[in-house]
Amino acid sequence: MLTQILAKGFPAWAEILIAIALDLLIGDPRWFPHPVRLIGWCISKGEAVLRRSIDHRPGGERARREKNTGIVLCAATVLITALIAWAIPFALGRSVGLFWASLARIVLLYFAIAARGLASAGRKVSRALADGDLPTARQELRALVGRDTDRLTKKGCVRAACESLAENSCDGVIAPLFWMGMGLLFSPRGSSLWILSAAFVWLYKAASTLDSMVGYRNAHYLHFGWASAKLDDALAYFPARLTAGLLIASAFILRLDGRSAFLTCARQHNQHASPNAGWPESAAAGALGIHMGGEAYYGGVRRESTLLGYDMHAPDLPDIAGMTRMLWLMLGMGGLLTAFWPYGMLLAAMAMVISTMIGRMGDTMGMRPGDLFKRGRR
Repeated sequence: MLTQILAKGFPAWAEILIAIALDLLIGDPRWFPHPVRLIGWCISKGEAVLRRSIDHRPGGERARREKNTGIVLCAATVLITALIAWAIPFALGRSVGLFWASLARIVLLYFAIAARGLASAGRKVSRALADGDLPTARQELRALVGRDTDRLTKKGCVRAACESLAENSCDGVIAPLFWMGMGLLFSPRGSSLWILSAAFVWLYKAASTLDSMVGYRNAHYLHFGWASAKLDDALAYFPARLTAGLLIASAFILRLDGRSAFLTCARQHNQHASPNAGWPESAAAGALGIHMGGEAYYGGVRRESTLLGYDMHAPDLPDIAGMTRMLWLMLGMGGLLTAFWPYGMLLAAMAMVISTMIGRMGDTMGMRPGDLFKRGRR
């Protein structure tokens, strides 16, 4: 067995499970250089260069030019990132052996998963709030959220942490696993040199990083970040629905309110400004019996979002721990689905179909989940 691994590398399913284990053991140390930071630096430099060609354009032409240059930045970033993520293992496999190609893919897959980092950030916020240290909680919260934290109350910090953990359970855990699986599905059979799991997942991570940096709906990025925002929405479409399905399953397994998670997701998944974030957030709100959404400030600008959750209380400290437990369970279930692709794909497809049916049922539902519970007791 060891001789075979040294000669041909790890099986594809083992690479994914080892990458997940590395994330569980190591996480994302802040002192260690991370590929996402390099991608972010490249995006910043690319934006600065491209904007020089549109700074002096008149109104209508400027908007068109901004959109076109934004498309160039988006396409170049995702394609170059995916190519590098494929080329590194390929070059190592050709030059020093398949075992080293396999190790390179494991490292690249490990860097794409953020479960421990999310759980650790949530735990730090919770610990600071439990100690009554609101300034530290606000500071630690910046690792999780993009909103302004300097004016948040204790309840506001808890709500922001729960919302971010729910949304990022898709962006940082399930979506990367999903695209690893898709990479395996589309990999040519015969040689581990051509395994595309790392290329696919880093194409997604590049799109996600682009969206987080330029995909804003403000005057500065409305046109320039259009392509990045649309691409991220498209790549997260199926993972978001799969995440909702796994959240509902996790709620039942952990003896949270799985029925409320199902019904809240059915009714409110489309009430979020994002076409994807509403799925995991509404499912998590129902599972924990809390509401998410409401007032938030971004760059000093107040935004009001629809409250997700019916007749539920504001999030409290134990809800961060509850969200974290669901995150860990989803990582395990998602990892198994991905590692045993394409068999796991059948289960994943079932989860996505069920989630879509939930959404369609919710679109035609004329009552709240609480009303359904009452009707069921009659």
